[in-house]
Amino acid sequence: MAFKNTYALAALLLLGLEGVEAEQIVWSSFAYILHGETTPLSTSSLSSSLTAYGAQQMFAQGQMFRYRYLTTANTGDASDDDATGSFPIVGLSQRALDNSQLDIVTNADTYNVASAMAFLQGLYPPTPGAFVENDGDLNASTLSNGSMVEFPLDGYQYPNIQATSILDEKSYQIQGHVSCSTYMGSQLEADSDEIIRRNHDESRELYGKLSNSSVLAGTEPFQPRRASFDHAYELWDYAAYQYSHNATVRDALGAETLGRLGQLASDQQFDYNGNLSASGLQKGDMIRAIAGRTLAGRVLAQLRSQIAGEYPQKLTLMVGSFEPMLAFFAYLTAHPHCGSGTIPEPGSAMVFELFSVSSSSDNDNSGNDNSSSHGDSDSSSISKRQQQYPTEDDLWVRFLYRSGTNASSEPSLTEYPLFGRGNSQSSMKWQAFHDAVSDIAVAGLSDWCRLCSAPTLYCMAAEANNNDGYGGSSPSSSWPSTFGGSFRRRMSPTLAGVIGALVTLAAVALAGIAAFVIGGLRVRRRRNERRDAAVQRSNSLGGGGFKGAEKMASDRDLAVARGGGRHERVGSWEMGAPATPPNVARRGEAAFGAMVVRELDDDGVSILEEEPVKPRETV
Repeated sequence: MAFKNTYALAALLLLGLEGVEAEQIVWSSFAYILHGETTPLSTSSLSSSLTAYGAQQMFAQGQMFRYRYLTTANTGDASDDDATGSFPIVGLSQRALDNSQLDIVTNADTYNVASAMAFLQGLYPPTPGAFVENDGDLNASTLSNGSMVEFPLDGYQYPNIQATSILDEKSYQIQGHVSCSTYMGSQLEADSDEIIRRNHDESRELYGKLSNSSVLAGTEPFQPRRASFDHAYELWDYAAYQYSHNATVRDALGAETLGRLGQLASDQQFDYNGNLSASGLQKGDMIRAIAGRTLAGRVLAQLRSQIAGEYPQKLTLMVGSFEPMLAFFAYLTAHPHCGSGTIPEPGSAMVFELFSVSSSSDNDNSGNDNSSSHGDSDSSSISKRQQQYPTEDDLWVRFLYRSGTNASSEPSLTEYPLFGRGNSQSSMKWQAFHDAVSDIAVAGLSDWCRLCSAPTLYCMAAEANNNDGYGGSSPSSSWPSTFGGSFRRRMSPTLAGVIGALVTLAAVALAGIAAFVIGGLRVRRRRNERRDAAVQRSNSLGGGGFKGAEKMASDRDLAVARGGGRHERVGSWEMGAPATPPNVARRGEAAFGAMVVRELDDDGVSILEEEPVKPRETV
């Protein structure tokens, strides 16, 4: 159901413009889009990939966005159905993809990145002769001999997609539930929730039956030890994929059973991500819906920065998982047809539009579009519109949603009221929207780190710095450059972490130097007392040295060369040197026998000062 623009007529009446044709002008749009169909996740394959059908879903959704924001099928008349009409965004390039006007964000999952690429192919399809003025226009495509070079694939357009991993400090904006320890801990406590206990008991028979069925028995997800409500989402995901791609499973499973599996999965995931009564570290922090809170902060920041003229991107596109959408449904709307409590279909999109309503007499000023085709600028109704933002009092925000990409069931975006408002109030004044969303939005990185007790390096840096570098503690304060806001002269968490590590290393080094210089700390090699005693005994028996004239007990008297020749030691007592051989009895002295001192080679020295193992010599 789409709602008529009664608010537009009211605005015109207040302005004294009754009877004058009204026009809606969209200034900015923020869209969060669920990825397309993927292969099911399993323990044998820890990653999913976008299927060809999923790519087509995203491509179709991109085409729908192109129709709404990049074409001029209608004039944006306020009497038209605003969900199915065309409302070109002011200043947005219509033919050539200008990456300076788009903010495309996803996480590092391959299927999300691929989904974003497929969506952009539908939004900006290959267009011969489309060149962006900011990227050199025709000059960059014209050679010195006068010939023009097209992009490959008949003018394929290359989007700039930001894929943020969990190591990126900005990743919490699109996946606030990931790396959130408090959120994960709250999920583990969900077994005590009434809906979880009831579904666990009521679904036991169904899962047991499916695990023994002829088509699902033996498959990895439906093993008897896994086939329970604890894995409701994984089981439904696998069954839905097989239902779409395997005719045997489709006939045996049936639409009714698949629907029941889908409802069980939705009940589980909505309790995990949309239970607003569950708390984490603080009472009432609604930790289960943290993904929606961080996304709400991102939406509010983008729209605020657009109004302030600090955010050049006209269209923000975020492609991710379903968790933020479920949390958003719990916060922003309770409309039964808006997918509240139900896992969205692949490719589903929710949109926040910032627009104003004006009379046709206000649209006489002209502006410039920033794309061209063979040197000719794009022409559209937008180029004739006033390019200056209206005042905040004249701005409105509306929420639109499209479940899936099936043109027959969901032809286009549908507008829904927010925060339990009536159908006649489906759009909100900007200030009212700002105040309502501010109550639930996570303002910045430090707030998220505190709520989640996240064990990430950037959270540790933010805590140590006691400054998240993301503006103030509420969305009404200045927003960060990562949100498109003004740059603030503050240290980023990443830089703070690097500086903190260097300061720590320097402190340790200085402490060591001080201990050496002032405290007299020295590092010496531990002496081997047994070896020193043996050397002293050896010296007392012979004296001299290895190259001296006298024989030491540890010196070898004879050396055998490689050729077998025998060479006596030069200067030894055998050669007639004046030195007296040790331990030789003289006349008048008692001879007690020769004393042999064993040479202390490496094999005889133990680093643990232990006696070597003695072999057995008995038979």
